[in-house]
Amino acid sequence: MADNLEFKSLHESLMKHLPIDELKEVKRILYGRSDDNELPINEKAQEIANTNKFEIKSFNFTAAKEDLRKPRIVKVGAVQNSIAAPTTDPICIQRNKLYEKIGKIIDAAGADNVNVLCLQEAWTMPFAFCTREKHPWCEFAESAETGPTTDFLKQYAKKYDMVIVSPILERDEERGSDIIWNTAVVISNTGNVIGKHRKNHIPRVGDFNESTYYYEGNTGHPVFETQFGKIAINICYGRHHPQNWMMFGLNGAEIVFNPSATIGALSEPLWGIEARNAAIANSYFAVAINRVGTESFPNEFTSADGKPAHKDFGPFYGSSYVAAPDGSRCPSLSRNSDGLLITQMDLNLCRQVKDKWGFRMTQRLDMYGAKFTEVSNLLRARKSNEIVTSKLCSKTSTERVVKVAAMQTAISYEVPYFMDDQVIFFQKIEGMIDLSASHGANIIAFPELFSMPYPFHSPNLINWQDYAETEKGKTFQFMQRMSLKHNIVIIYSILEVSDDKNYYITCCVVSNRGEFIGKCRKHHIPPIEALYITPGDFDSPVIETDYGKIGILICYERHFPLRWLLLASKGAEIIFSPSSEDEGGLSEKVWGIECFNAAVANGVYTVAINRCGTEMFDEKNFKYFGNSYLASPYGNIYSINCQYQRPLVAEIDLNTVGDVKEEFSFHKNQKLSEYAKKLNEIYHNKKKSKYTASDMSESFNLRTLEDCLKNVPSEDLKDLKTHIYGRSDDCALPISAKAQKLADENNFVIKSYKFDAIPEDMRKPRITRIGATQTSLAAPTTDPVSLQRKKIFEKVGKIIDAAGADNVNVLCLQEAWTMPFAFCTREKHPWCEFAESAETGPTTDFLKQYAKKYDMVIVSPILERDEERGSDIIWNTAIVISNSGNIIGKHRKNHIPRVGDFNESTYYFEGNTGHPVFETQFGKIAINICYGRHHPQNWMMFGLNGAEIVFNPSAEIGGSLSDRMWFIEGRNAAVANSFFTVTINRVGTEIFPNEFTSADGTKAHKDMGPFYGSTYLATPEGCRSPGMSRDDDGILICEVDLNQCRQSRDLHTFRMCQRLPIYAEGLAKACKLDFKPQIIREN
Repeated sequence: MADNLEFKSLHESLMKHLPIDELKEVKRILYGRSDDNELPINEKAQEIANTNKFEIKSFNFTAAKEDLRKPRIVKVGAVQNSIAAPTTDPICIQRNKLYEKIGKIIDAAGADNVNVLCLQEAWTMPFAFCTREKHPWCEFAESAETGPTTDFLKQYAKKYDMVIVSPILERDEERGSDIIWNTAVVISNTGNVIGKHRKNHIPRVGDFNESTYYYEGNTGHPVFETQFGKIAINICYGRHHPQNWMMFGLNGAEIVFNPSATIGALSEPLWGIEARNAAIANSYFAVAINRVGTESFPNEFTSADGKPAHKDFGPFYGSSYVAAPDGSRCPSLSRNSDGLLITQMDLNLCRQVKDKWGFRMTQRLDMYGAKFTEVSNLLRARKSNEIVTSKLCSKTSTERVVKVAAMQTAISYEVPYFMDDQVIFFQKIEGMIDLSASHGANIIAFPELFSMPYPFHSPNLINWQDYAETEKGKTFQFMQRMSLKHNIVIIYSILEVSDDKNYYITCCVVSNRGEFIGKCRKHHIPPIEALYITPGDFDSPVIETDYGKIGILICYERHFPLRWLLLASKGAEIIFSPSSEDEGGLSEKVWGIECFNAAVANGVYTVAINRCGTEMFDEKNFKYFGNSYLASPYGNIYSINCQYQRPLVAEIDLNTVGDVKEEFSFHKNQKLSEYAKKLNEIYHNKKKSKYTASDMSESFNLRTLEDCLKNVPSEDLKDLKTHIYGRSDDCALPISAKAQKLADENNFVIKSYKFDAIPEDMRKPRITRIGATQTSLAAPTTDPVSLQRKKIFEKVGKIIDAAGADNVNVLCLQEAWTMPFAFCTREKHPWCEFAESAETGPTTDFLKQYAKKYDMVIVSPILERDEERGSDIIWNTAIVISNSGNIIGKHRKNHIPRVGDFNESTYYFEGNTGHPVFETQFGKIAINICYGRHHPQNWMMFGLNGAEIVFNPSAEIGGSLSDRMWFIEGRNAAVANSFFTVTINRVGTEIFPNEFTSADGTKAHKDMGPFYGSTYLATPEGCRSPGMSRDDDGILICEVDLNQCRQSRDLHTFRMCQRLPIYAEGLAKACKLDFKPQIIREN
């Protein structure tokens, strides 16, 4: 973003150019309230501000009056300032002059009775963490408890009965004077230090080179209980990480300060979004604070952006503001002046919003806790490349030593004649077993279908059924003899034929006493086997042997992390993965990762056993790459690391399994999530809360924000657009004549915009044209269901024709697009008649024709009737239809609202599909249905799964919290996760035959109020398109370059700085009823 410091603030520009009526509507959309609720400022405070040339503003946030609780009024102050002396002055002069400047501002805050005051990040010094020079900047580092800055502020805290948050550069006298942290010190109103918090996330982006100076924080997410409320501090770069904000909320924060130092060129498009989104998502007040001015340093420095050497970052843009839990915010301080922002707030609003919206109730933290643990363990496992000897020991004094042998075997005969050579083959196997036993092996395991060629590459070239046998056939008899001979447990795989002539790939286990003690049939069947093999039971057993508890995942099942988790949770200590993997595919690339990761993530030993050698089918040869290995829970590996036939024998101590789970608390606290539940456990008898209602009042005089801005002079308009949309021009694209004609003839609006990426040498642009439709009903809700659906098909068909004429590649329709959004009425009939099969229903059949006709992927959110599980089971589902007219898959709504008029839990279950990403010809897409938008962790999981475009098909009414949040949440998610988001809403007012009541206590009514449209697209860089009209049917078309996703990840490095392990542990704890928030109180 260009730094135009003549543009003081968005608020000032709006006040200057808009008539009063339009100004109110624009403020309602941008700030969540049409009036500023400005408070008078104390005369003495204003006099101090005028004398010392700093800005002072004051605003009010109220809550509803309650009978049982008094208002909890708190005055909060936030300070933004420039440095007070040149960076070339001695350190003591620089600091003393800042003390003088800040002292005057604190005096003004005290005169206006501020209760809690927060200063900006590293307020005592220039933000020198671009220079890479340790001297002289590390001289500013000081003790958090006894340093001069804390002593200076203690006096003010006691004088004004004020809590002060002081972000400084901390020198850790306790651990070593060379250890430095970016720390916020909390000083109580009695002048004592309550505690401190250290910055969790350290940037690696542009000029910001902070990791050269200090460590990532180790204080977790503390909340400080003060006399005036529970406060927390999310320092600067932590604001880009939604999970960071979430943890402060889970720990009970009511006000979260975000002291920052950020420049316009890097983050200004993100500034007004992130703290406000956090306030909404976590139901607390968020205070975003930034410094101002340009800081020039003595020596030039270079940048990660490749800019020429320079002496300053560019200007810090101030703009400090406060956001409330209800989605409203105050106007900000200016971009270029020192200032004090004072807000009076009623903390009762936090609980009132929590009670109304129920975000915590619908968070489904168990699902995210377990998933975060998996992802964080994968990241941790990938960092280790340690190769160890064959003895992997425990720290426990009493050993449970077991020797495990992985038998890497080959079929070395020409396949069609192998049947005749099986006697020779088993003689060879006996020799390998004898050899392993002579080395002390207790458990021996063979690859998948070890005693036959792998037939499914060319099933027509051999009579593969001839190899099938029963569980106690000839192979069992051979293995029984071997187990008794050597007192060993043997795990082997066969092609099993059942009495009803079904074929299974089965792993059998023979005990060291020659007994058949269990088997496991392959459940996940790859496409190459699906025509021939029947899936086994989902619930794989854990089999107890004399040498430990074992689990088995056969080949392709290795790719499913939650199957490892399920076995580990049932007590498995060693999990074997017998496989048949040949060269050249994805499996070879991930071979060394999956079992290794599973061992670390689940605290178990894993053994990956692959066949080797070349199997010859006439002229077709298939080479298997071997490379069997064993991984320990600590991430150690013992590997064959070759493609030859041989046994791998490793000695392990099973006490390690207990050790690692005790040492790493994420194992101890891990809970099986809904991802890992068996299918027959999905229908738990969880009693769902009922919910309902909204404000019925909504003015639709304002059609779009753009309509209000059209009379603003062009120069000022550019600055306004930059602060509202993240860019000064719309980049509107021409619309094809045919598409425009269809829009004109059928009375819908069509808009088109373009979002480019930076040209690259090594990658071509990945251009995708995205379409999103917003529509009203096509028939009254009193018409027969068949007629309502027929008419909506006709209406949407015309819009799809326009999308096809404008070459849209991926099109998404709004939530439950085939029907009225009837989930307010509590009446099942007739609305459940709209429910249909996702795969074979009339809506899918209707859209398949369009997908194929226009070479277009179509996302179709419908009400799904689950014919597989039971026709009474209904889901809110989005179906993805490929451009070839086939169904790629579906996603079911994860989070179900219990708020206002929305009573969806009466109609359908919480989704069970996790967070799938669908790989299409035009990019990787995902669908976050409606209410899931309010849960940042929901967006994050789609990002972790690789999404490049995430659609948010919704049904939201105006005049409520969601209207205030609308342009915040999708845009924040795009920034935080480096993908494109498309937020889609319906339009119009839907009137139902019978009255219904609301959870908000409004009178019985027949409609929820108008849906407000405003569909828009947001980019990974924080820009967004103008919104569609609030009341017109329409289609938004955006041409995007998907290369922007990776460019944004490379630039901002949010993923690198996510620190998922600390959140995995926190979320796992938060799932439990005995979760204890991390609260620090004054002694």
